[in-house]
Amino acid sequence: MVIVGRIGISYDDFFILNYDEREGIINGYNENQKDNLSAIRTQTFILLEPHLKKGHDLTLKKLWKFDWELPDEIEFSTKEDYENARETLDLIKKLKNGKS
Repeated sequence: MVIVGRIGISYDDFFILNYDEREGIINGYNENQKDNLSAIRTQTFILLEPHLKKGHDLTLKKLWKFDWELPDEIEFSTKEDYENARETLDLIKKLKNGKS
């Protein structure tokens, strides 16, 4: 239990909290962890930068990419992707209606 072990809430306090309060505490803890990791990444970048060649293309995201960050480039669906999805949905509808 992260909320008791890592956050340090006692068992008595844990059982007093309702679901939304526990969820809020856990979300706050996760955001704090993300902030800490972002600070570590920035500090690492600052420490590395004097040792890199001038004109380097290293960025924070190239140094250490986090799962929760949005990608730099957004991939758009192609017409083929749309057609494949439409065919799959049509097949699912046929299977639900008992037609094959």
